[in-house]
Amino acid sequence: MNFKIRKVKLKSGKVAVQVYTIVNRKRNILKHLGSTGNEVEIKDLNEQATNWIQEETSKKGLFQDTQDSFFKNYKYLGFSYKFAYDFLSKTFDDFNFRNHTKKQSE
Repeated sequence: MNFKIRKVKLKSGKVAVQVYTIVNRKRNILKHLGSTGNEVEIKDLNEQATNWIQEETSKKGLFQDTQDSFFKNYKYLGFSYKFAYDFLSKTFDDFNFRNHTKKQSE
């Protein structure tokens, strides 16, 4: 994700600092750090926003480590519908669906 920091001037004259990203051409506010009228505090809020972005981007996925260690010895060979075919064929045979469709078509 591409995080951005914005400073919004409020009607009260204060400046709000927010972290946002754009998704589907819409601004999505992820974090509101606060608002202040003091220039030093604005810089501090901006620094807090930068730190928050660094923390968020350095987080790993929930299963990232386990997937790497678990699947590293396996190779993807493709996909087969054999299990589904066998299951449906057995179900059709158990419920006599094959005989039922033959009678209707005759």
